[in-house]
Amino acid sequence: MRKYRPDAFFWLLPQIVAWGATRVLPTMLDQMERVIVKPSDQDDDSGPKSAALVVGKPARHIPQAFDTIISGTSFLGLPPTLEIFLAPGLLTAVLVHAPIGGPDSLPVPLGIVSFDEHVVRRAEEKLANCLPQEFEISGKTPIIDARSFIKSVFLPKPDALT
Repeated sequence: MRKYRPDAFFWLLPQIVAWGATRVLPTMLDQMERVIVKPSDQDDDSGPKSAALVVGKPARHIPQAFDTIISGTSFLGLPPTLEIFLAPGLLTAVLVHAPIGGPDSLPVPLGIVSFDEHVVRRAEEKLANCLPQEFEISGKTPIIDARSFIKSVFLPKPDALT
């Protein structure tokens, strides 16, 4: 059993109309924070726990759900239908939203969930390397330097995977 818990988790949102447009999303993210993210040693919030990576301007419901929004014009080398959930050093889910039955069909998410350290590390590398040169930061808990924040969370401690 792994004892490591990351400081935050990241969610690359797919470019799918109405993705996450449910009143349950904020509650689900709060519950995920309690289960996945390491508790803060401080009484105050030490920083964002959930970060959404979004292409373009986020839909109205996204900033209400996530602590931090990192939005850019595109994420380098990633298809628009790709969705990646990443709890660095712990787990990842990688999904592709594909229309089943024809081009006019609703997209269905197909993919994997993995706790394998090599798969998780590959997802970390992919997300860290896909950030656009220019992006905007917003949300309930904005951060000043997104690249430093991501790198600090993506570099698990040496005993992270024990």
